Amino acid sequence: VDQTMAAWLPSGSVAVLGYADKLCAVVLAVTASPAADVLFPHFVELVAKRDWPGLRKRLFASAGLIISAALPMTLLLSFMAPWIVSTLFERGAFDPEDTRRVAEVLRFAAFQIPFYILGTVAARVVVSLQAARFMLIMSFCALALNASLNWLLMRHLGAAGIALSTVIVHFLCAIATCAACLVLIRRKEAA
Repeated sequence: VDQTMAAWLPSGSVAVLGYADKLCAVVLAVTASPAADVLFPHFVELVAKRDWPGLRKRLFASAGLIISAALPMTLLLSFMAPWIVSTLFERGAFDPEDTRRVAEVLRFAAFQIPFYILGTVAARVVVSLQAARFMLIMSFCALALNASLNWLLMRHLGAAGIALSTVIVHFLCAIATCAACLVLIRRKEAA
């Protein structure tokens, strides 16, 4: 959706968004999946034991650790965006103006990192609680929200608006998924 809607913007916007997304994808590849893969067996074990207070405690501890580790990394990536983009990409046809445009988008896009990681881990908890249908519904809602926010924000901020839309969607999805985890745990305790 993001790439398609970026094509409606001025020339080069798809490439600018693509470069910023690639840098975020590298960070997410070494953080989100490994974190979720490491924590998933612990969540499944707690669910199998029906240790609902332990599961809630582990979820809160994981969320705190993720935010405390990812937020400084995100702030650093946002602050150092011009230097990082320049170092990695600026040569040949990629000039200082391209660096400026990509860094502007990266400054927004970087803030999806802590919310994406938290959402990924919380989604594993939802799956371990056998509520995968919630995740399917959440995905469709996120798609609709992302397209709507893209349309609204890209008119004012260009490609950076699309990146900001992604951040907002990841933030809301992470909050909703964590809230769903707590509701599901409370229901399991009551049952």
